[in-house]
Amino acid sequence: MRIYLVGFMGAGKTTVGKGLARQLAYDFLDLDEQIGLRSGLRVWEIFEQFGEAHFRALEHECLAETAKLERTVVATGGGTMSFSRNRSLMTRTGGVSIWLDPSLETVEKRLDEAGKAARPLFGSAESVRRLYKERRDAYLRADLRVEVGPTETEDEVTERVLLTLRERHCAI
Repeated sequence: MRIYLVGFMGAGKTTVGKGLARQLAYDFLDLDEQIGLRSGLRVWEIFEQFGEAHFRALEHECLAETAKLERTVVATGGGTMSFSRNRSLMTRTGGVSIWLDPSLETVEKRLDEAGKAARPLFGSAESVRRLYKERRDAYLRADLRVEVGPTETEDEVTERVLLTLRERHCAI
């Protein structure tokens, strides 16, 4: 089984994903990192040099490659779920998507200036609020949802993800 962690930037997908993979004895894959390895560029450099459309094409190619993997936790990018072809691919290939859902205030507190600078779509506070609101509709289509509280640790969220998976998917 593949587990796809989805959610807004700063939701904790990579951090929780690593802990979840460790707990389940699964492999871990960060989709943005895979895109970087394939292109030789960081995400923000791809956006800057080639634009979002090029990044999204690379993202979909790398996501499609995850369909061949078993027993893997995949941390997706913040916008991955926003595209129906990506959602369809995750579902069609037997993956389970889990939405990590912190509040926007929690996300903003988690991301320091360096973290914000590394995210090409993290613009003004107003544009981030708009993007957060737009993407929530896509995240609602995830198979499972785990709320992330403002003071929860990585281990606490990981444990709740495991509990949610075990309640809904006996194969874990």
